[in-house]
Amino acid sequence: MRLSRLLSEVPGIQLPAGDDPVIQGVTDDSRKVGEGWLFVARRGQNVDGHQYIP
Repeated sequence: MRLSRLLSEVPGIQLPAGDDPVIQGVTDDSRKVGEGWLFVARRGQNVDGHQYIP
């Protein structure tokens, strides 16, 4: 699925022109992120995923 398709339902977000990668999967576990994966940062019980965003 293209990133633009995933974000089409999120108000206020626009991709830069020509930047529409294929997303292979979505995870909130930074250990499972690989090429083509989208990381969703969220607060968990033990760890805040925002810590893993450079």
